[in-house]
Amino acid sequence: MPTTTEAFITKRANMLANVFLTRKPTVQVNRLDVGHVQLLVTDLQDETKSVRSFGVILWGTGKKLANEEDATKYANSHWRGETDAAHNLPRFFMPILVLVFSVEEDLGYYAWAWEPLLDSPSHSTTLRKPERLTCTKIHSQALDKILSKVQDWYDALTKVVFAAE
Repeated sequence: MPTTTEAFITKRANMLANVFLTRKPTVQVNRLDVGHVQLLVTDLQDETKSVRSFGVILWGTGKKLANEEDATKYANSHWRGETDAAHNLPRFFMPILVLVFSVEEDLGYYAWAWEPLLDSPSHSTTLRKPERLTCTKIHSQALDKILSKVQDWYDALTKVVFAAE
């Protein structure tokens, strides 16, 4: 059992993240701990022939985060704090999600640290690192939305990388 408040918050945030991310039976969550990224999430759908992973930066707080605005303020203070996390993040070649949990209320929010974007006409794919994070409240369809965005990005990337197939 954690002995400090900080350890309790960290453990609780990890548990909440795992509960949220494993709502789908195809999702596996593993520890990563590279830079500020703590988790590696992999969606192993039967119909795809590729591994589609994204990293997760996880922050927990004992403070109340009543809405997306509060969560966004908290996330951006964290993003710019602690050795300037936004600029010291290693370059990942996969999407990176930020999860923020208020352990007082078991409320969660997400934002993209490296957002998967694609241009439909050209099928080009990019990962965009925002200047500021914008948090969205986790709801019952949030994981579907995240996984769909990641899947679409990997589908487009596959067409570029494996052009001969």
